[in-house]
Amino acid sequence: MSWLPSVPAGCGWQRNCKIMGVLSGERGMTLIEVLVALVLVAIILLPLIGSLTTGFLATREGERIAIATSLAQGEMEGLLGGFNRPQEAPADYRINTRIEDNGDGTENIIVVVGWGDEGAKEKEIRLQCCRKR
Repeated sequence: MSWLPSVPAGCGWQRNCKIMGVLSGERGMTLIEVLVALVLVAIILLPLIGSLTTGFLATREGERIAIATSLAQGEMEGLLGGFNRPQEAPADYRINTRIEDNGDGTENIIVVVGWGDEGAKEKEIRLQCCRKR
């Protein structure tokens, strides 16, 4: 007695199995088919990985610009409010402040926040304001 249900020959699950190759004697995919499939997957995934890397780098740079802008604004607001205490900069950031007398009762305040990775070109955010003394 078989554990398979009795089905008339040529119909039901037996025919479906023959179509799929289970009972027709096929053993599986050839080496060439596997290699072609791997090449297709690689062709599809490589640009995707490149896009993710570019997106990650752009997000990181945007975060650094936002931090530098916030530092520059804080420094400028401190100077305009009369606080001459320099702000502490986080690691990898540098804050430079310069106040220039214009000779007409006004002065320029220039705040530059710079950052950069080792070996890379330094980047900076620059804010400038003119105020009466």
